[in-house]
Amino acid sequence: MKIKAEEIIRSRRKTISLEIKNDGRLVVRAPLKTPETLIKRAVEQKADWILKKQKEMLKRKRENPPKQWAEGEKFVFLGSEYTLTFSDSASKITAENGYLTVPAAYKDSAQTAIINWYKKEAKKVFSERVRFYAEKHNIKYTSLKTTSALTRWGSCSSKGGLCFTWRLVMAPIDMIDYVVVHELSHLSHLDHSHAFWNRVSELMPDYDLRRQWFKTHSYLLGKDYFAKERGG
Repeated sequence: MKIKAEEIIRSRRKTISLEIKNDGRLVVRAPLKTPETLIKRAVEQKADWILKKQKEMLKRKRENPPKQWAEGEKFVFLGSEYTLTFSDSASKITAENGYLTVPAAYKDSAQTAIINWYKKEAKKVFSERVRFYAEKHNIKYTSLKTTSALTRWGSCSSKGGLCFTWRLVMAPIDMIDYVVVHELSHLSHLDHSHAFWNRVSELMPDYDLRRQWFKTHSYLLGKDYFAKERGG
C-alpha cells in the first residue's frame, strides 16, 4: 500500500519529520533542498507507524464528534468529566457533582454560554497558578492574557507577556502547572535550548512526565471536537 504525504512543508530545519494531523492527514516537514526521493523514502520507512497513527486519529475523531451542545453530552473541566444538563432553577453555570449545569435560558445559545464560562474560569485559574509560581520563584512578568489559540497551549513574548488558551482549563491542574512553568521559564530563555529545559527542570523536576501527558491526551481538551467559536 502506497502512502502519500498530503502536505510537505519545507523550512530551514535540519531533519525530516512526519506528523499525523487530527483528521488523519500526513504532513511532512523537511529541509529546504530535500529531494522528493528522500522524502518518499522517509515515508516508506515509517509506513507501519503512519498507518497505526492514522487509525488512532480517525478512531479519536469518531469517538469525539463535534459538540451538539445538547443535554447529556460530556464536557471536561480541570481534568474531570461533567454531563451537560439544563436547569430552570440555575442562575449561573456550575460544574459540580458530575454535572455541568447551565441555566435553561441559555439552551438556544449553549455554545456561546459554555465557552464564555470556560474563558471566565480559565482566567481565574491561570491568574492563580501564574501568581503562585511567579511569587515562589521570584519571577517577574508584565501581563497575562487568555486566548482562543488552537495550536498552542501557551506563549511568552520578549516583553514578558504571557498568554494561555482557554482550552487549557480542561486539563488537570498538574498539567496546567506544567504549561505555566514552561512559559515562565521562557522569560529567561526565549528558545528551547538546553538552558531553557534546565530552567524548567529546576522549577518542576517531574516536568517530562507532565509534558508526555499532552502528547497522548491533548485531544481530550477540545481541539478535535470543539468548533471554533464565533469571534474567537
